[in-house]
Amino acid sequence: MTISKTKSSISKAAMSKKESQQLLLDLILKTLEDMKAEDLVTYQLSEHSDIANIAIVCNGRSNRHVRSIASNLALAIKTSRLAKAKVENDPKGEWVLVDVGSIVVHMMQPEVRKYYDLDAFIKEVH
Repeated sequence: MTISKTKSSISKAAMSKKESQQLLLDLILKTLEDMKAEDLVTYQLSEHSDIANIAIVCNGRSNRHVRSIASNLALAIKTSRLAKAKVENDPKGEWVLVDVGSIVVHMMQPEVRKYYDLDAFIKEVH
């Protein structure tokens, strides 16, 4: 196991920023798919934002589902060692944000997503 950790550290160091971001994006999308996130939309923001290059918005069916998606995503990112995930939790589980620097993931209940209309805001800025 130590050998693979060392090997992954070397691989990570040898990767370009773009390759690392693509691996992270692939991991995030796979995890969201595995967790049955719904209505997933990915926005490229690199030309329009200094905060993040990519925003992902998706739904969870309930507050428990939203929190579960977020915790599993944070664990997958931590385990991968590709980035550090900062989780901004809503205690009710209506909207949880996972920030990994170049990628920001918003997980929401459908009614909260509709109310705040984050997609329209991102499209307007985009």
